Amino acid sequence: MGLPAARRRSTAGHTLIEIVITSGVFAVISTGLFSLMRDAGGVFHSALRASAARRHCSEVTTSLASEICGANPADLAIDTSHTEGDRLLLQLPLSVTNGVVEWGGTTVLGRNAATQANAFVSYRLVTDPARPNLWCLVRRLVAAGGGALAPEQLLVDHVDAVDAQRGKGFTVARSGDLVTLTLRVRESADDANTGGSDIVRSHQITVKLRNQ
Repeated sequence: MGLPAARRRSTAGHTLIEIVITSGVFAVISTGLFSLMRDAGGVFHSALRASAARRHCSEVTTSLASEICGANPADLAIDTSHTEGDRLLLQLPLSVTNGVVEWGGTTVLGRNAATQANAFVSYRLVTDPARPNLWCLVRRLVAAGGGALAPEQLLVDHVDAVDAQRGKGFTVARSGDLVTLTLRVRESADDANTGGSDIVRSHQITVKLRNQ
């Protein structure tokens, strides 16, 4: 005696149509989960790059500000004639003898650097041959005539100085004994995660000249 048709189907397992439908449902769910995970990963990656750009901007401008605040106010010169960014020339106090300050410069930004009396420190943007859309902020030890006295020090190599709407990538403004620095950097995009959008961040800091 044969089994009923419904019972034969249940004991025989899933039909081909049921297997196909089930596989399709799992495929749709898996695709959706993968898409959500990828989008979340892209957002997280963008947030990390934005944070890194902001932190780098802050670190560089803070280091510059610590040097500028001790500069000689009489010899602090700001050149605003360049479209990519301002240029800054200054002297630092090297020593004091009988109340007389010896002014000059140091080979690199930071402590324990070699000093050069009567020299100047120059900050400017220079082009990056490898990346024509970005600029480099460099520090140079120069003589009074402008000649280099030491190799230039690279401070940041992805300054955004080509955006006409945002303006210069590095600006310096002085009002009395206050000096305001603004630096803008651009982190290149990871097309796989951000769809081609760059991360642009800027940082501004105002310092007071101590030797005014």
